[in-house]
Amino acid sequence: MKKRKKIKQTIQGWLFQHRYPIFLSSLLLFFILPSILKTLFGVEMRFMTAFAIVVFASVFLVRYSRRGFRIIVSLTALLVILVVVASEHNMVRNLNLILFFLLGIYFFFITVFLFKDLLTLETVTWQVIVGAFTGYFMIGVMGFFLLSFIEMESPGSFTVEIHSLKDINDIFYFAFITLTTIGYGDITPVSSSARSAVVLIGLVGQFYLAIVMAIMVGKFLSTQRNSTSPPDQRNETDKTAL
Repeated sequence: MKKRKKIKQTIQGWLFQHRYPIFLSSLLLFFILPSILKTLFGVEMRFMTAFAIVVFASVFLVRYSRRGFRIIVSLTALLVILVVVASEHNMVRNLNLILFFLLGIYFFFITVFLFKDLLTLETVTWQVIVGAFTGYFMIGVMGFFLLSFIEMESPGSFTVEIHSLKDINDIFYFAFITLTTIGYGDITPVSSSARSAVVLIGLVGQFYLAIVMAIMVGKFLSTQRNSTSPPDQRNETDKTAL
């Protein structure tokens, strides 16, 4: 019995320690897995499978927060009920609008909790650097849901060269192109709400790179320097800092 408990604690500890790489992997699977399972399952089953992986990874991000855990469970239950009800009543358009809205709220909450967790850490390891990159990726994901909701609510808000935007994958691509401020010009926001959202995504992305990533890299270099320096020099550095 004690051995099983020890093994369970070891596994849970490993999962919590590697929560950032695990969550990043779950995000990538969330967007890739539906295409892989396209010939095997229906839309609802593909979504539920991919989302279940994200929920599993999210649990370890909010492991020590009861409030966070309750929010994850509540939003997950709402999304599951929504998919089931909408699939039975063939509410495709309403399903997409509400689904993307709730997914946006879900990922917004995870993003806020991730940022809060990253900024309170004193020791920065490679896993935390992965977490910082995950935060940047999450901004792109949030942008994707925001732009998708705008396009679904007001079709024609974006144009691809001279044609209207029809493929949601184009929005995913455009969200990250906007986040990184590359701007090839092949997709253009037309409506005022789309333009405002694009400006917001670009500003948040640049702020993240300039402030949050700089803080993470600074903490990482400080951690590496303290771990390799002799104890006497480390104490002297601490005194100087004080």
